[in-house]
Amino acid sequence: MNKEILRLAIPNIISNISVPLLSTVDTLLMGRMSAAHLGAVGIGSMIFNFIYWNFGFLRMGTTGMTAQAFGRNDTKSISDILGRASLLAFILAIIIMIFQIPLYYLSAYLMNVQSSHDPLIAEYFYTRMWAAPATLALYGLMGWFFGMQNAVIPLA
Repeated sequence: MNKEILRLAIPNIISNISVPLLSTVDTLLMGRMSAAHLGAVGIGSMIFNFIYWNFGFLRMGTTGMTAQAFGRNDTKSISDILGRASLLAFILAIIIMIFQIPLYYLSAYLMNVQSSHDPLIAEYFYTRMWAAPATLALYGLMGWFFGMQNAVIPLA
């Protein structure tokens, strides 16, 4: 029993680390640029981590519902849950993208961004905003795989 739990838990823990790691990769790639560029990526990454973690319910809710359907061996519900999670992710991504300008200004205000850094942070923010559909869809897909007791595929 403990080995089965660890088989599912360890990959889940690793996948939870993946979102902040993406921001770390962005920061590493910026290493040859100026301190202002590096700061812009750092602040932009913080904004995105905050935004995307608010949609963690998409992954966790999908995991729970899929696990219940998997336990019942209800293949129709399993596929329906994946479809609903994907649709919800797409709708949420569209909403985020529609409100990206006020979302950025609110985030910049709350983080007290200096006006000299604002153009760089805004450029990073609006560029990375295009990843919202894929990121949220990935949350739903990861939750679905975890519910199917397959914690390895989301790490691939």
